[in-house]
Amino acid sequence: MHIPFFRSKAVFKEIQLFLFSLRFLNGNTDLKEYIENNIRYPMASLDMEIGGKTFLSFYVNPDKTISDITVVEGVDPLIEKECERVIKTMRDMWNPGAIDGKKIPVSVTIGINFETKAVIYYSRPGKEDL
Repeated sequence: MHIPFFRSKAVFKEIQLFLFSLRFLNGNTDLKEYIENNIRYPMASLDMEIGGKTFLSFYVNPDKTISDITVVEGVDPLIEKECERVIKTMRDMWNPGAIDGKKIPVSVTIGINFETKAVIYYSRPGKEDL
């Protein structure tokens, strides 16, 4: 669904209220936490120290399904694939958007940041370490 740009303040307020009607579980804090807990840094990308922000857009449909996932801007095909995987797992986790009480599909764009410097390596002790 395409929402045209309007200059009228009255229409802008209506659209602004509409945009806030779409929510992930309990809000942006839950969305951030969900992504942090479910995203996995692809090892090949990590080994090559590839990082940065990947932006994806997708639709949240009235039945809470996710569709039309598109990479808007990416840094690496493996990272993009991982971002798409996590987005697909968000089915049923959105409160759908609505206008005048009627549920409608809503376009969402999010950015997921991958930072190589923030990764901590853990290793299992070998026999020689015991």
